[in-house]
Amino acid sequence: MVNTPKTSYTTAAEQIKEAILSSQYTAAKQVNAVQLSLYYSVGRYVSQNTRKGVWGTGAIEVIAEQLHKELPGLRGFGARHLRNMRAFYEAWQELDINSAVATAELQVIGNKIDTNLEITISKLQNVLSPHFDTLSASSFLSLPFTHHLEILKEVKDNKQRLYYIRWAIENKASVISLKRALATDIYNVQPIPNNFSQTLPSKNLARKALEMFKDEYLLDFINVE
Repeated sequence: MVNTPKTSYTTAAEQIKEAILSSQYTAAKQVNAVQLSLYYSVGRYVSQNTRKGVWGTGAIEVIAEQLHKELPGLRGFGARHLRNMRAFYEAWQELDINSAVATAELQVIGNKIDTNLEITISKLQNVLSPHFDTLSASSFLSLPFTHHLEILKEVKDNKQRLYYIRWAIENKASVISLKRALATDIYNVQPIPNNFSQTLPSKNLARKALEMFKDEYLLDFINVE
């Protein structure tokens, strides 16, 4: 039997830890991108049908209740959440290069919503796939939804919003850190960098990167019962 020095085991454990953290970070980013794409699509769907009068008063509450009945244990799709998704879409409506094409299909589905919830995730994604051609998809889709909501609440200009999105990604900022940055108006106080690194931070910051994804919406999104 070979006597392996204990330091070798420590090194091996460290390397495995790095691989785990890196994989968790990659997985979290991928799930977050799927979630944001869905929220953008749902937000578009709700916006098209509520703003144009297709649905009646109280429709969002009825839909939220029906979703809860059909998917027991579902979280993150209550009436407040659906309104947040609508606000998310409407804030970034410029990304929606196919909205006119989808309008007729949206209305067909929307006419059925009050009597029979004939909507599945696949239908929504087929009709309502968002397009992020005008922004850095990597930054935009890597930021948790709660962070997006904080930026939308405090910043009205999309150029500034994009700055804060990329700043939060660059700094792996928590929601609290982002709130501080917004409160101190760093967009106008600090020099605006020309570019942002998109690489995974060093292993010493890997846990900080993962902390960013401990998001209420993301945890609700992946909940299964």
